[in-house]
Amino acid sequence: MNCAGQGVYRSLVQLLLTLKSVILVVFNLKLLIPRNTYFGSNERRREVAAQCREQVRSWVHAAALQAPGAPILLVGTHKDKRADPKEHQELDVQMREALKGYLQREDVNIVPWKAGKLLFYPIDNPQGAEDAVIPELRSAIEESAKPFLEERVPAKWLRVYERLRSLSSSSASSPGSAAGGGEQGLSAVVDREEVRKIAEEYGVTQDPELEALLLRLHQLGTLLYFPEQQLRHRVVLDQSRLVELVTRIIRDPENHPAEHSTVDSDRRLREIDHQAKQ
Repeated sequence: MNCAGQGVYRSLVQLLLTLKSVILVVFNLKLLIPRNTYFGSNERRREVAAQCREQVRSWVHAAALQAPGAPILLVGTHKDKRADPKEHQELDVQMREALKGYLQREDVNIVPWKAGKLLFYPIDNPQGAEDAVIPELRSAIEESAKPFLEERVPAKWLRVYERLRSLSSSSASSPGSAAGGGEQGLSAVVDREEVRKIAEEYGVTQDPELEALLLRLHQLGTLLYFPEQQLRHRVVLDQSRLVELVTRIIRDPENHPAEHSTVDSDRRLREIDHQAKQ
């Protein structure tokens, strides 16, 4: 799941991170290794770099808070613009200093780039797989996810999972889906009762087993399900659609009226809530 790094999205992260997540904190090397020609004065350059290191630290903190022990990989993009290994080593020292309060904690599991002896993976996006670091990053992700993916589950759970995937795919192409921008709200949200009926078709007939199945799929990031009494009657089949809906709300200028605007913000939010429940 890809979630934007702006602070306004921070509250959304707590819905997406689980103990069985593999978390990538992605940053732009041009911002953490700024140069005079790009940012002007030395003072401004240091200020930008410090702000970006703090952003990385804050996301590591959020990951440790919401998914303690989950693997975290730090990924620096635009290596083609910052290719000097000496600059990477200097940044590594700075990153270790910024994260020194986390590196020794048992609930923080940062997976370093072992081959390069760096805390982060510097990658060149345009090169793709031709960049030697990208296959190593992919391998590190797969290795980090392996313990989760190798856990054994009943075969009938897998059949329920495939059926829910099919249901999610069909809702994505429906006219009223969030991806299509229709007015019927988030069609990827279904009633738990509907999921129960599907599960019964494949032999999951007891509610405790259905609960265990939904929680496992939630932990793996396949869907969103929260067992709290106020939330447990709904299941989000496609996390990306939820992110799209939240993004539309955040980006809609009607939701952020100017200081002296006469727009009723509370009324607008009630309208959005009503559309999402349809």
